[in-house]
Amino acid sequence: MLKKNLVFLIIGITLSITIGSLAFYFFFQSKGQDNTNRDLFNQVVGQTNNTIDNEGEGSTKTNLWRQATDLSNSNFENLIQEKTYSYNNEAISFSSGRITNPATGDKQSIRIYSAINDGDGLPLVVLVSGGVNDGTEFEKDKGGATNAVKLAAEGFVVIVYSALGLGESAGEMNFQGFDDQDGLAAIVAAGKKLADVDTSKVGLASFSYGITGTTGVLARYPDLDIKFYSDWEGPTSRSFTSPGCSVKSEEIERTSPGSFSCADNAHWAEREAVKFIPEAHVQYYWRIQQEEDHVQSTYNHTLEILQAAVGKIPWVKLNDGEVNQQYKTESELNIVPNEKDVFGIYVIPHLKEMAEM
Repeated sequence: MLKKNLVFLIIGITLSITIGSLAFYFFFQSKGQDNTNRDLFNQVVGQTNNTIDNEGEGSTKTNLWRQATDLSNSNFENLIQEKTYSYNNEAISFSSGRITNPATGDKQSIRIYSAINDGDGLPLVVLVSGGVNDGTEFEKDKGGATNAVKLAAEGFVVIVYSALGLGESAGEMNFQGFDDQDGLAAIVAAGKKLADVDTSKVGLASFSYGITGTTGVLARYPDLDIKFYSDWEGPTSRSFTSPGCSVKSEEIERTSPGSFSCADNAHWAEREAVKFIPEAHVQYYWRIQQEEDHVQSTYNHTLEILQAAVGKIPWVKLNDGEVNQQYKTESELNIVPNEKDVFGIYVIPHLKEMAEM
């Protein structure tokens, strides 16, 4: 009986050891497989996160923008000198013509105001309208002369134009997207070919929403070598272009830059100045912000664009503040009083100073 019990005991111990060994083996095999799966999971998640980091909403990578078009054949067409103006004892020639938008093939209206000088090269400035204006706001009499004539009388070649689908320009309204940017870039390229232009002194001046197309050109067309840029109270991103992102429906009529939902990422990918400005190829950038903004109830749009520009553009200034000043809050911004003649009091002096830097 003792022998029989001993045999059963030995068999029980042997089975326990075998079962335990098998359990131990399968546990670690499972653990190893878990680690392998976790490594694979981390690898996939890491790749996904890298993709998001590289191409997410905050990205300003130029590979997310449409490639710049070839501007080598950009020329003014049917350019006719129509008249001569006189202002402050300065003679100003006026010509009008067309240019072909290199992206759409549409003909756009351009008007050129040029100081008549003794042959020295003159700085060139292209005026960029806001909203859905066609540029004629620069050609309305402002106390004896238009703003275009007043700027030309200061020794500039001034180009006024109508964006796609506006004024006498053909095509469909593009709301300062890539097509409008390509048209503006072509105008700059053709303007630099004018005989009386000093190509080392080329600038842009935008008003309100004109900041969108202007900064798009500065970022996407580095070879234009634009020297200076004046910006008056431009809305810098979708929440300022469509204040408060109040537009919710995708079915409303598209009549203004603010007619698009903030959720329409494809639309805004072409139209946010704050994304373009860090990549802008320009030496001097001067922002104008008055006490009572013409649209916004805040100065946060100005704060946003300055924070994005300082450290990226060599020379950045707000109103009469310090160059390259770092602003942390809108309360720190140095704001100037509202003036009826914004163009004469702020814009012209800024353009003259930057052109001669």
